[in-house]
Amino acid sequence: MTSCWTADRRDAAGLHWMWERATARRWARSRAGPGLHGVALDRAPSERWLGPSGWEVVRGDAARLPFADGVFGAALMVDVFEWLRHPSAALSEAGRVTAGPIVVVQTDWDGLWFECEEAETGRELTRMYTSGAPLGLSGALAASAAEAGLSVRRRGSVTLRGERLQPGALAWDMLGTMRRWLVIEAARVRARRFDDWLGELHAAAAEGHFSMLLRRLIWVLEGTGGNG
Repeated sequence: MTSCWTADRRDAAGLHWMWERATARRWARSRAGPGLHGVALDRAPSERWLGPSGWEVVRGDAARLPFADGVFGAALMVDVFEWLRHPSAALSEAGRVTAGPIVVVQTDWDGLWFECEEAETGRELTRMYTSGAPLGLSGALAASAAEAGLSVRRRGSVTLRGERLQPGALAWDMLGTMRRWLVIEAARVRARRFDDWLGELHAAAAEGHFSMLLRRLIWVLEGTGGNG
């Protein structure tokens, strides 16, 4: 049975595996068929696992993985690269424990956009939310992979478009995460101001004039020996 481990920052990424889950499963089926077994890694224990069902969730450090060499058939890292203190060390560890490809999916926050009449407010709040995102994401990822001794097998990007604003939709989860960060955790925006903008978005969605764009990078890395 081919196995896969994944590192996921659900609380920070805020996309709740809506797109990643489908993408990962399609990729997994093409690589390993229906018998894929997953092990998920997180720095802290979580009461809710939002990835595929049946996966074991373990606590660990991405730079010091608690796994043996070459034990996994593939690795999937979803929106975790930007949170790594030592990204080259984490990628090196991924290469050590993985005998196959390492798939890195990372949001390029410069590509986050909400379209509605109150565009200026949306731009300001989006800039505040993404202000800590890394600059030159592709360059940083390439440099870290090279330092980790990994080669880039394939690279690309995809732009996700969300036009629904209701529970379970991509835009709903993204806006919920933005509100939690800006209003509660960082306390950078008053709740009333954010909620007024959110009301404008709901009104636009009700009239069919709402959309959200989100760009993501998808890279496939492998050991220099050609694993995968």
